[in-house]
Amino acid sequence: MDVWQNINDIGLRCSPREDVGNVDTTFPFDLSCGNPSIKGTNLSIDRVEDTVAAIWSPLLARAAAIPTKGDHELCRLYEDAVNRDIPSPHEPSEAEVDEKLEAAEPIIRGRARLRALVE
Repeated sequence: MDVWQNINDIGLRCSPREDVGNVDTTFPFDLSCGNPSIKGTNLSIDRVEDTVAAIWSPLLARAAAIPTKGDHELCRLYEDAVNRDIPSPHEPSEAEVDEKLEAAEPIIRGRARLRALVE
């Protein structure tokens, strides 16, 4: 299973633009962080940009909840998101809002840390 460090080190192991562009793709979207009382959903996407927009914010928030992640690194990751057209990566993604998804405590805590860094 990937962890944040692996995602940073390895990156994607496929061509999402090709994979998503060729078929209607549905994937599970779950912000529970292992909390069984928080339900996920399935997102259906037809553009890789939609996938990136949906997952970047919660993934960044989860990383920000790790106390050993330095502020400088988080600011760099935040800037990367903004540079890739994620306008407010410290806020819930459009997919989260549209699906009315509940986020687990680590994601909420990480977003609070990000807000304190960027606002």
